[in-house]
Amino acid sequence: MKKLLKSRKALSPVVAAIILIAVTVAVSIAVAAWMGALTFTFMQTEQVSITAMTYSG
Repeated sequence: MKKLLKSRKALSPVVAAIILIAVTVAVSIAVAAWMGALTFTFMQTEQVSITAMTYSG
């Protein structure tokens, strides 16, 4: 039984680091896209329409 447990191969540290970096990049892209959409939503400009104007002078 001990030989069976010792013979199991673990995930290579290099592969684990690559997976961790890939997940970090994916989450960063998702957050950046969400923040960009949120920013553009709040930056919409208001339209002002002047319907009447008087001048007394």
